[in-house]
Amino acid sequence: MVIHFEAVRSRLATLRAGRGILARHLPFGDRGTTVKVFVSSQIGEKEAVRKAYAAFAGAGMSITHDWTTTDCIGDKLRRPDEAGRRAKLDIDGVCRSDVYVLLSGNREVGKGMYVELGAALALHERESRPEIFVVGPMNHLSIFYLHPAVSHVETVEDLIFELTSR
Repeated sequence: MVIHFEAVRSRLATLRAGRGILARHLPFGDRGTTVKVFVSSQIGEKEAVRKAYAAFAGAGMSITHDWTTTDCIGDKLRRPDEAGRRAKLDIDGVCRSDVYVLLSGNREVGKGMYVELGAALALHERESRPEIFVVGPMNHLSIFYLHPAVSHVETVEDLIFELTSR
């Protein structure tokens, strides 16, 4: 996934100049709060997730949990306490988000990303949040990508533009 930071900056500058919209004033929670984002993808796509995090942060949004900073856990059965701790951090990150993003351009089939998507969908069913977006070509299509609460966009830049255009 290629994220064109200049395109994001240009779109944000246009929005700010033309409408006075600031990313920190997006319509989530109390006026003036920062939009909180969680990004899922297949574990082998850490670099794409890091680029997405950078783009969201550059737009004034915060990341609820950056799972890409942890090293590979290896054999989860040999380290069940650590595996459980990390699983809880991931789900907590989803639950604290205003916007849940699944990057769907992964080459390999994911596992945890679908659990996180399920958590976001369940939370949305109960609390009408977070907003849920699948970004990219929808490789390894899941029926849950087609859930009525899920919106699709082609790129992270498109999503940032959509969120900051409100």
